[in-house]
Amino acid sequence: MFGKREALKAVTPLRLVFWGSMLYIVDYVPAWAKTERWRVDLFSDVVGMVLVAIGASLLWRLPVHQPSNDRYSGLMRMVKYVAIGSAIVAAMEHVVFYHPRALNVFLALFGAVRAVTIVLFGWSVMYICTEAKLARAHKSWTVTMFLLGGILGLPLLYCSYVTFLTLLAPGGLPMDLGWAKPALTIVWAIPLAAVYVSTSHLAKEATEPDNDDAAGPRDMTHKEK
Repeated sequence: MFGKREALKAVTPLRLVFWGSMLYIVDYVPAWAKTERWRVDLFSDVVGMVLVAIGASLLWRLPVHQPSNDRYSGLMRMVKYVAIGSAIVAAMEHVVFYHPRALNVFLALFGAVRAVTIVLFGWSVMYICTEAKLARAHKSWTVTMFLLGGILGLPLLYCSYVTFLTLLAPGGLPMDLGWAKPALTIVWAIPLAAVYVSTSHLAKEATEPDNDDAAGPRDMTHKEK
């Protein structure tokens, strides 16, 4: 049975997902780190996605559901594979080279998959809270899931859709949102802050004693008649 002790094992992987995501959304490429052949982001997107992939892999191993009805591991497996794919894409972005149209179309479609995966991640963690009977953490992660979907998922899905349609047109080029990246970074940090707070709620509630334990051992003595 999946309980509070098992739910505590999710805290460290969730922290890895949080810090990896923060590294991913923050970009800083100074002039000396950008040439005609390569670009180096001091807040490496590759390292960030590797941390997310490690965190998702650790979460995937948690036995939240029984094997006969294991919805949790299926969702978290997708999160893990998409994180690995995102790390590969991030590594490609460090090298400046010509992107054929087919590659740009694939990246647009992959962006749509990532948008869906963001919501599935929050949904998966809600399964952890449900099985461990963490009511307050479940409410917190419900809000976090909607923030992830509304602020990260839907805009990314829309941008991927517009980019895909643009690429299908003759001479179409992928969208360039580099000019808006500083403002977007602040907005994107809101749902990630919610991930951090919700993880703290999960950790706190999972360490609280159950009602029976808090009441202490029952008096098992009986008076003799």
